[in-house]
Amino acid sequence: MIQELEKDYLHTFYTDDELYGLRLGIPKDASQMVDLYIDVYGYEYLYPWVYDDTLFKEALSDKNQWWIVVEPLKTKVILGGGVLQKINHHTMFAAKLVCKREYQGKGFAGILGTIGVRSLYQQDVFEGILRLETDIRAKTYNSQKFIEKIGCSPYGYIANYNNYADKRKFKPSKGKPFTEGKLEPVVMYSKPFNNFWEKRKNPIYLYDDEHIHMAYNIVNKINRREMKSDIVQIQTKSKEEQVRKKVSHAMSEDFYKGIVSITGYMKNIKAILQKYSKWNIIEWRIPTDKEYSVEFQKLAIDNGFLVVGYDLCATQFDTFADTLLFNLYPNGVNYSQFEDISLTRKSKPFAELIMDSLDELIR
Repeated sequence: MIQELEKDYLHTFYTDDELYGLRLGIPKDASQMVDLYIDVYGYEYLYPWVYDDTLFKEALSDKNQWWIVVEPLKTKVILGGGVLQKINHHTMFAAKLVCKREYQGKGFAGILGTIGVRSLYQQDVFEGILRLETDIRAKTYNSQKFIEKIGCSPYGYIANYNNYADKRKFKPSKGKPFTEGKLEPVVMYSKPFNNFWEKRKNPIYLYDDEHIHMAYNIVNKINRREMKSDIVQIQTKSKEEQVRKKVSHAMSEDFYKGIVSITGYMKNIKAILQKYSKWNIIEWRIPTDKEYSVEFQKLAIDNGFLVVGYDLCATQFDTFADTLLFNLYPNGVNYSQFEDISLTRKSKPFAELIMDSLDELIR
């Protein structure tokens, strides 16, 4: 009988003499998943759609999302879950890993994170994927240690990133971001897959700025062996002509967190600063594989953006390029969000980088 039950699961295991299983989430799990988020967050989560059965069914049906749930085989009551979401053809994002309060601290989240990812990798879900990405709350030391244990490395530290509040009555259609919630910083992590290091583009062009150097060096120290042959060009300006004509970028708006993200080369940054002057974060990710990139890095620095990270092989326009992360905080940064953080040895240098930048900004 047990063997018959186990065949529907990616993995089964015993804890406290109870048999549990990991399986892929399906649309009929929606109501249980809603209950799971209410148990963990009340109604103060980042996105209100997790409290809507219909919207959760859509997420569980999305072919670019792989939800993994854990439950006792006896009762089949979901006690934890998480999702791997394919955000483009080379990046998978891990998110929304939660366990009911009474099961927290018993290792279920770790099993979801390790066995779940491994099971999907063995099913070729990661075919063509070069990198796994996730963000971890800066106050959750054990989560940072766990994600590092499975091979992820920090690449950035972002203040104002998480914005917790009851947003069920918030309407993004009005065109204004939600900015009144409880703000928290996060540590950004990534893990290389498949032929990641072969695809990575050299040389690397960096603007001659102390904080840019620090961000690159933090990541280089973590990946010393793989990055030992890097060719890094430090410049104060580009030698290429017609820089302003060589621009391409992508943009996205997250009204629920008050974050606008730009990836690429943005020519008219002044218009962006004016349009998003009430948002929590304006994030600008600038690739480093073109010589004229230094002009845009300088443009970011000159307009008050802070260096918050260095993301390996994160951007693809015509090549796979490393990316510098710059943030601007139009609403400012409330330092109370840093009071209860707990960082690992690996994640601490990026936190020190951003705190140093914020202190300089205040001075």
